[in-house]
Amino acid sequence: MVEIIAIDIGADTTKIARMERRKTLLLSNVFIFKTPYAVFQPDAVSKEIDPSGFWKQIFTFISLSRLRRSKVAITLAPEYISTIVVSLPKMNMSELFLAAIVEAKRTMIPASTADHNFECSFVGESGSPDNRKFEVSVIRTENKHVQRILDLCKNADIIPSLIAPSPCTIAYLSPKETWKKDEDIAFVDLGVSNLNISISRNGKLVSTRSLGYSLRDIAKDISAQLGISPAEAERIIREEGVPQVDFDIKNKVAIVEEIMRQKYEAGKDPSLPGASRINRLELRMLWQAHIERMIQELRRTFIYYKEHSAGRRVESVYFLGGGCLIKNLVSMLAGLIGGEGGIVKPFANLKAVETKNISNEIILSAAIYANAISLAWVKGSEDAVVNFLPKEFKRKETAARWSPVLFLIALGLAFIFILAGGYILAQRGYLQKQIARLDLELSGFKDISERMNALSQQKNILDQRFFKFNLLSDKTKRFHSLLRIITNLIPREVVFNRFTAARSSLSIERQEGPGQIALGGAVEDASFRMKIEAWVLADYERALEIVELFKGRLESSQYFSKVSLTPLSLEQINSADFGGNGQESRLTGSRIRKFSLSAEIAEGK
Repeated sequence: MVEIIAIDIGADTTKIARMERRKTLLLSNVFIFKTPYAVFQPDAVSKEIDPSGFWKQIFTFISLSRLRRSKVAITLAPEYISTIVVSLPKMNMSELFLAAIVEAKRTMIPASTADHNFECSFVGESGSPDNRKFEVSVIRTENKHVQRILDLCKNADIIPSLIAPSPCTIAYLSPKETWKKDEDIAFVDLGVSNLNISISRNGKLVSTRSLGYSLRDIAKDISAQLGISPAEAERIIREEGVPQVDFDIKNKVAIVEEIMRQKYEAGKDPSLPGASRINRLELRMLWQAHIERMIQELRRTFIYYKEHSAGRRVESVYFLGGGCLIKNLVSMLAGLIGGEGGIVKPFANLKAVETKNISNEIILSAAIYANAISLAWVKGSEDAVVNFLPKEFKRKETAARWSPVLFLIALGLAFIFILAGGYILAQRGYLQKQIARLDLELSGFKDISERMNALSQQKNILDQRFFKFNLLSDKTKRFHSLLRIITNLIPREVVFNRFTAARSSLSIERQEGPGQIALGGAVEDASFRMKIEAWVLADYERALEIVELFKGRLESSQYFSKVSLTPLSLEQINSADFGGNGQESRLTGSRIRKFSLSAEIAEGK
């Protein structure tokens, strides 16, 4: 079983989805908590998360040991990315993505810098039958946003396996039937700190836009218009939502007169229902300006997309985020924008959900968890998705994924050896039975003595080969024991790249004629040497400690002797790196460092 932990870090709340990969993907639970900040800055564009407070919150739901055993995936906020679709002539994928990035660097606005990082995804084909082209979506972000996530994970000594923008994963929650139709689908994230619009085609992100306008701005406006605190305005929005009123909202003069009349009547008799509450008609009019603005921005986005995508148009619009919990908001927006869609229902499109852990309250607020659930689904299904994880961590993730495969290959080879040994034993037993029967027949049939001699010679050959096979089998067993011993001695920070050891070979061939076989190969001396090539991610000083620790463990073990180590290379340190006036000098930087180590296997071990 493989467990996936998906973390969606939002400006107001952080959402977590836990998924298990067994025979199928199973969503086992979801969690939510307030995102903790080091210093509360309500008007700041970018706030620093308090690492200790953040992980303390997570550890109330999931233990650290469980996190380290799991595949951890984290969302990258949509406002940190920009997207462009590039059309290029047909070529292989590696060349296609390189060419797409070059073209994106040339055309994207604002201009790309050295701090930008690019990832690609293949969208599909376009153009006439005589001039077909490949369409590639290029997604760009600044390295500092990715590094902020890595620094947060480093605080808990966790290395994520996936850092993906939420607009790149949310499309996987839409029915795949829409992908086959080659439809363009818009996802509107009604967030507390930002409203984001993304458009997907065939499950791939092709356009994204952040409005820089949010539910928090709406609450501030209502607070200012009504002369109440922002907290009170947020409470009113949660309780009242967007009021439905039986009044022509286009007749603003009549609305103002009606609001004044209602307030006058409420003031005359405070005991009347609603006298001490907010005027619902007034609240509806305050909402109206914001609804019109959102509709205008949506239409403007869709028109721009149509003009820059060869006439393609958005077919469906789906909503997600905290705004979906505001009463009547999504229904009003969907009715005004038109087309198909509605609120994203992440639980409805999953193959399996552990319903006993999912409360009705969570299901009713499912749109809040859409980004976290889609991220867990993508990671669990191993679908190709944009991943801004640095290359050195991707390589480590790939190596970890291949480790079980290599183990299965080793087991398969061991099984083949066992089958080969069984075959030889069966053939030997058969020949022994033949020889015994011929011994009885020789007393009466002198003419078959030559045949008996021939069979006896074959038996002698098989006995010799069986002896050699026993030696080889013994070496194979010692080789597996050797791997288990080395596994116990490896420091946690070391990742194997290559392992070699002197070993013997055995071949089995079938010759013409029933019951006749020939064995080839040779058994080497019982003692042999091994060589290990490995990686360690650390600065030079720490890497040297780790490598020396590994060498010392081998030397102190009774199984190895004559251990030799290839020294780690130390990058050149500029004199400017050393501070004067008693300042402490900086250590070497952390990076992937290669080393090799060889040793002789002790005799008879």
